[in-house]
Amino acid sequence: MPRKILPVSIVAALAAMVPFTPANATPATTHAAPAQPAITVRAPNARRTGTTYSGIPVFTYTASSVVHYGDLNLASLAGRDALHSRVRVAATSACGRLDHAYPVQTEYTSDYKCINRAVAGAKTQVRAAIAAAA
Repeated sequence: MPRKILPVSIVAALAAMVPFTPANATPATTHAAPAQPAITVRAPNARRTGTTYSGIPVFTYTASSVVHYGDLNLASLAGRDALHSRVRVAATSACGRLDHAYPVQTEYTSDYKCINRAVAGAKTQVRAAIAAAA
């Protein structure tokens, strides 16, 4: 038997010994938890924002954080305040990840501008969640 065929024949023999799953086997059922209502907070979007004086393209990158609020009573002032606080924390987290990944400070990655843009971007989702709770 040639040497090149020997490894292939060993692999074929080992594959023949592997048990196969019967066709009538049923997959294990998993019970997914019900989806919690959530808001996605995004730091500035990825897009080409211009070029440097030497012609190198400048891009803005994005990061996002998910805010779950199913445990909050948005019909109450305390629940709404907690949601706004969570959105701000999520924006701070997303902007922090951007700053860590791309440490060059620009108008989009400076902390307060990035956080404020991310919070502003989530306002529509926050308003919709509060309106749905009313």
